Amino acid sequence: MFDRRKTPWAVLLSPLIIMAALTFVALRGEEAPSTDWKMVEAARDPQTAKWSLQAGIALAEFDLRTGSVASGKLLQGRIAPSIRGSVRVSDRDDSSRVYLRSGQWDSGFVYLRPGIRNHWELRVTDDLPLALRLGMAFAEGELALEAVEVTRVDLDGAFNQIVVRSE
Repeated sequence: MFDRRKTPWAVLLSPLIIMAALTFVALRGEEAPSTDWKMVEAARDPQTAKWSLQAGIALAEFDLRTGSVASGKLLQGRIAPSIRGSVRVSDRDDSSRVYLRSGQWDSGFVYLRPGIRNHWELRVTDDLPLALRLGMAFAEGELALEAVEVTRVDLDGAFNQIVVRSE
């Protein structure tokens, strides 16, 4: 086991580091939701006939539901803490794309650092077909999509606990 290794102590130390990290994650427990909420929304182009929701989210609680939203909106909701997320809309012909980004997700890489989890509580319009593309890591939540036509769902990521409810 230690033959021809320059650092035999690393062989013994690496499992201890992994066990310490897993213990930290397991014992950290549930965080109380932040009171620093920011309201978010995505405007709807009148010519939009279908749309997609694309998200890159890490270390978060994510609840997405269909329901009534204000006229002229595709999505409405809130995120906490307010400095850790953004919503952007891109319109093309008869289709819109809404991008959600977490402050802890950049180009598909998760930056694991201690801190507050993101909380996303969103409602989406139920009168247009919806396609979902979610890239998530260390996320949990619920997608309640009973009242909308879902044309596609792509869910990528690791260590997620997501419940999807549809027709």
